[in-house]
Order: sequence, then C-alpha cells, then structure tokens
Amino acid sequence: MAIVFMHAVAFIEQTVQKTSIPLWARPACGGLLVGIIALAFPQVLGVGYEATNDALHEQFQLWLLISLLVAKTAATAISLGFGFGAGVFSPSLFLGAMLGGAFGIIATHTLLGIRRLHDRWHGGRRRRGAGRPDFHDTSRV
Repeated sequence: MAIVFMHAVAFIEQTVQKTSIPLWARPACGGLLVGIIALAFPQVLGVGYEATNDALHEQFQLWLLISLLVAKTAATAISLGFGFGAGVFSPSLFLGAMLGGAFGIIATHTLLGIRRLHDRWHGGRRRRGAGRPDFHDTSRV
C-alpha cells in the first residue's frame, strides 16, 4: 500500500506540474478536488482519528473500508501534489486502519468458510484416533 501511495503522490505532482495552472491557484484547485471526494466520503477530511477509531472498533463494512482506503489515498495524494502543506503520518495511520479492517473481515470470512467446508466434508464430526493427536481436545492436558 505504501508503494501505491508514493506512486500516487508522484503521479499527481507530475501531472500538476505539466498543467498551466498558476502556482498560486494550485492549492485552490486541489482543495476543490478533495472537496468533491469529501462529498461522498467526509471521513477523508482532516487527520481521520474518528474514522480510524471506528475502523478499529469494526464499525465499517468491507465496501466502506475499501472505499475509504482509495478515497483517502487520492485525497492525500491530491493535497500533496497540489502543494498543500500536509504530512503523511496521520494519513498513514488512517490507511493502515482501513486496510487492516478490510483484511480482518476478509480473513475472518475466508477462515470461517474453510471451517464450514471442512465440517461439511467430514460430516460435522471431528475425527479422532489413527495415531493423530487431537489438538482441540484439552482434557488430556
């Protein structure tokens, strides 16, 4: 994700430098673009501590986590590329929380799906014996 973020910033900077937008007007144009993104995803504005907290407390659905990941990457790249005085520390925390939340949802559903498939394959019974230890049985410990 960090590489995508770095390439996005470099791409926006190069694109802005090739335009005929005066240097003094670039932040205003960037602000307009970020404002358009914020109409759909207001969580991308500011440092994003509240959205980060919500993601860490599993308040967002998968589609929103991925959308916010893309939107914040774009908004931060636009901000830096158009000459805003901004940093990357807080956006990095935001992006990490969104990516981690999305990974958590996907991993949970995938692992539960594998477990259900295993249970269906084995008829819902755990197989014991045949010299194999049952690592789920703690009564022998």
